Amino acid sequence: MIKLTKTAEPIVLARNAASWTRDLMSYVNSGLKVPDEVKNKYNQQEVRDALKCETNGKCMYCEGYIGAVSYPHIEHFRPKVVYPDKTFEWANLGLGCQVCNSNKNDSFDENLPYINPYYENPDDFFIFLGTMVMQKPGCARAENMKNRLKLNRPELMEQRKTAIEKVTYLVERYKAASNPSIKEMLKKNIEVEMGPDKEYSRCVKAAVEQMTQENW
Repeated sequence: MIKLTKTAEPIVLARNAASWTRDLMSYVNSGLKVPDEVKNKYNQQEVRDALKCETNGKCMYCEGYIGAVSYPHIEHFRPKVVYPDKTFEWANLGLGCQVCNSNKNDSFDENLPYINPYYENPDDFFIFLGTMVMQKPGCARAENMKNRLKLNRPELMEQRKTAIEKVTYLVERYKAASNPSIKEMLKKNIEVEMGPDKEYSRCVKAAVEQMTQENW
């Protein structure tokens, strides 16, 4: 998980979120079933494109690329079932993979809220050790989120391992290089591999720092 930045609200939401929310809440407050065409109006191409840009096409939680393996889910950080008034709130929307989205489901405890990578720095809550994501000592919020979303599920750890192995060869060459120009070239190549657009970039960065004993 890496720190994300919220971009400008898509025009379709800026223009319609207030009226869409009024319509939805009229059903909720009346105890009536909300029609799909009312509650799913956030599912617009403009919204999906903006979220994909913000996250580099990765799940906001596990950092796996979404489009190649599953349909991207517009994620409601605070679940829309529990917080219907936030269904169309731009600050509440992100992009999640199918597995993280399903694991998170509608669970949310205001006394133990998940870490929101848009408004909090995951580095303040998590430690990245090789292929594992661990909570910092005593951080119940991170522990709860790690367990609920299964952020160390086997398939994720295997994919992180592959990403780390990919950069290991570059790190070995970087450490062995004596020519300054070659060393600088290899450093830039390593930085590319742990860039925010790469899968599992935070785990890769942590591995690079552990292997080189340098801050990147």
